[in-house]
Amino acid sequence: MYWTEWGGERARIARAGMDGSSIESVVTQDIWQPNGLAIDYFTKRLFWTDGNGTIQSSWLNGTNRLTIVNETGKFEPYGAAVWNGYVFWSDRKTNALYSVSQHGEILDIVHGLDRPSGMEIVYPENQLKGTSSFILLFFFFASLK
Repeated sequence: MYWTEWGGERARIARAGMDGSSIESVVTQDIWQPNGLAIDYFTKRLFWTDGNGTIQSSWLNGTNRLTIVNETGKFEPYGAAVWNGYVFWSDRKTNALYSVSQHGEILDIVHGLDRPSGMEIVYPENQLKGTSSFILLFFFFASLK
């Protein structure tokens, strides 16, 4: 499992076994207010949002770190999700949802939300047979202003 911690000099992303054993820091430098975490299991990369206006990624062990979005002052990214080569995030400053491609192109998805936070992408490849994404869509549209 992975989690984020805030706290000035103690801000970090950490991980541990599901029983709480083997706790280790994954990212501890140049991180301010880590919020959303998402794992792309296909590329084996960890993605996170930081309240300082950045979205970054690394290998699951914290190495090979990349900055995907660096828009200090423009965005306050919070929740994060990855799908099909895109990173999606909820933004507290603009009350909107965005995505960014691997090439850095930022797309507006939904505006007019009320302090959006966590998000999750549900797609058929990760669904049990006989289930539907209707519940997610209903929840998503019900949260619009």
